Amino acid sequence: MQKIACQTITFGRIDTPEQFWDMMAQCKKAGYDGVETGTNFLTAADKARFEDMELEYACTHLGANYQDREACAALPDQAARMGEIVKAMGSDLVFISGGNWLNKSAEDYKWEAALYNRIGAKLKEIDAKLLYHNHHWEFADNKMGLNILYNETDPSLVRLGPDVGWVQRGGEMPGPFVKKHLDRIEAVHFKEFSADERFTEMGKGIVDFQGVWDVIKDKNWWIIAEQDTTTTTAFESVKENADYLLKLIGRA
Repeated sequence: MQKIACQTITFGRIDTPEQFWDMMAQCKKAGYDGVETGTNFLTAADKARFEDMELEYACTHLGANYQDREACAALPDQAARMGEIVKAMGSDLVFISGGNWLNKSAEDYKWEAALYNRIGAKLKEIDAKLLYHNHHWEFADNKMGLNILYNETDPSLVRLGPDVGWVQRGGEMPGPFVKKHLDRIEAVHFKEFSADERFTEMGKGIVDFQGVWDVIKDKNWWIIAEQDTTTTTAFESVKENADYLLKLIGRA
C-alpha cells in the first residue's frame, strides 16, 4: 500500500515539545500515515509515542548555509546524529537540499556534490540514506547544477527524493523526469504551484501529479505532501493535500 506523509513546513516554526506533538496530532487527524519533520524534540524513546498515535516517522530534512563552508564541515557529523534518531524512529531517510545564491557557479555545485558524498558516506555507516531534494534553480543554464549534482555524487551514497513541483517549475514534466531517475529515487515530494508560481493546495494548480502517479504506482515509496506557505490555516492546507493524495492513489 502506498503511504502518504506530511512535510510539516506548512505549520511554520515550532518552539516547544507541546507544539510539536500537537502538530503530530493534526497530521494524523488530517489523514496522513506519516510525517517528515525535524528531530529537535525527539529521543529514541519517542518511537512508542508515534506508535500509540498510529503515525509513522517517514524522514527528516537537513539544511545549511552552504556559503559558510567552514560551518558546513560539521554537516556529516550532524547528519549522523540526526540519522541515529531517524533510525530509532523506524526510518532510514534523511533529505538534504542545496542552496541558491547569485552567480552560483559550476565549481560551487561541484563543492556541494563532494559535501553530499561525505554526508552520504557518514549516513551509510549507520545504514541510513541521504536523499537529494531539488528546487528549480538546478535546472537553470541547461540544467547545469542538476547535471553536476547527479553526475558527481555517488549513487550508492546520495539517493534522490525529487520534488515534482519544483521539477515542473524548472521546465520539465515531472512524470518523465521521475521515470528517468527511477533506479535512484527513494521517496517523492508532491508540491503544488499555481499558474503564477505561488504555493497552493494540490489540485488548485498546474503540477502534473497524475503523470507522476502513473510512473510510481507500483513503487513502495513515501509520497510526501509539502506546501511551504498557506493563505489559510496549516491544518486546512495539509488536510486538503491529504484528501487529494488519498483520492489520487485510490485510498479515498
